[in-house]
Amino acid sequence: MFILYFLILVALFFVLGKSADFLIEGIKAIGAKTRIKTIYIGFLLGFLTSMPELFIGVNAMIKDVGAISFGNLVGGIIVLLGFIMGLNVVLRREVEMVDGLKFPFLILLGVFLTLPLLLVLDGKIGFLDGLLLIICYVGLIIYWLSKRVQGVREKVREQKINVRKAVIFAVLGMAGIIILSRFIIEITLLLLGGLNIGKLMLGIIVFSIGTNLPEIVVVFESWRKQVKNIALGNLLGSAMANIFIIGALSLIKPFYATMSLNFYVFAITFVLIIVAFLFFSYTKRKLSLWEGAVLIGIYLFFIIFEFLLTGIKL
Repeated sequence: MFILYFLILVALFFVLGKSADFLIEGIKAIGAKTRIKTIYIGFLLGFLTSMPELFIGVNAMIKDVGAISFGNLVGGIIVLLGFIMGLNVVLRREVEMVDGLKFPFLILLGVFLTLPLLLVLDGKIGFLDGLLLIICYVGLIIYWLSKRVQGVREKVREQKINVRKAVIFAVLGMAGIIILSRFIIEITLLLLGGLNIGKLMLGIIVFSIGTNLPEIVVVFESWRKQVKNIALGNLLGSAMANIFIIGALSLIKPFYATMSLNFYVFAITFVLIIVAFLFFSYTKRKLSLWEGAVLIGIYLFFIIFEFLLTGIKL
């Protein structure tokens, strides 16, 4: 029965990724037609690729399993900046840091991304904590935009776009995300009975990969089509949006977390990936092949160590 539930969950995550693709492509087409600058579309896409996390979070709150959502959101950050960013660099051999990603912003980004781990050390993230995260998110976006607009402005290529089709794609994608997130929570709750793993770690290990399928697909597709710019801002925007979602959800209901050995191992891994990413980004203003491999290696080591530490028995 466990294998059946697991296969269903994998299928749901796959369709969830496709739904997110529909939403993203629809919004991109609408943005191109309305001539919205690429800089703003990139940030919008960064938020939209986090839609699965948002709706899974809402459904997790309804089911009173908010720890899954918190694990999914913070775990998603090390997936984005560790596994996916590393994969992107390895495929391309190197990725240049552009769009205002300089020293002051990188430091602010690192502090912002680690805020939830600092705030949850007392066992929960409450209303005031959430408000702080939202304020910091808005402030960081304003700062980043002010730096990005000073750089080269990309132009949206002229193309024939069917606005009605774009809107339909966006609506279908959003509907798919909302409905599928509900089913994913139900299946996951059934899986909890067959795994010797807590809700927080399940969110960190399983959900964080599944809900970032759109970003993984973008990496492979852009590499396959030889598109140089992988939308670095999209990955960073998604990571930043995860923190915003934690803040928004905590305004509704506090997140609670148990300070276990698993959590501390995750926290150490989280800090390692953030520090490594920021350091690699600052030196030579680009990520090289071996640096991408290091990011992936840290993430994979964490996953293997957590499974060994938890002693999961299928």
